[in-house]
Amino acid sequence: MLFNALPFWIFFPSFFVLYFATRDRVRLWVCLSGSYLFYGWWDYRFLGLIALLTALNFYCGQQMTANGSTSRRRKRFLMLSIVASLGI
Repeated sequence: MLFNALPFWIFFPSFFVLYFATRDRVRLWVCLSGSYLFYGWWDYRFLGLIALLTALNFYCGQQMTANGSTSRRRKRFLMLSIVASLGI
């Protein structure tokens, strides 16, 4: 989706209306689905890649905030998340 194309100018205000009409966790789902729609509009074949990175980063975030997680363990998961996100 190009920024100067008509689909973007339909998507942009629609997204912001949905964003400001929702609260809390629903707002997070609106952001996630809007991001997937925007990214998938460009090339749907890469949606699997962004879904994989989303799942990996979510898992790393969960592990970093887990009870009993040491500073060293949190740093390892942070590095895994950064390397995977930038490496792919």
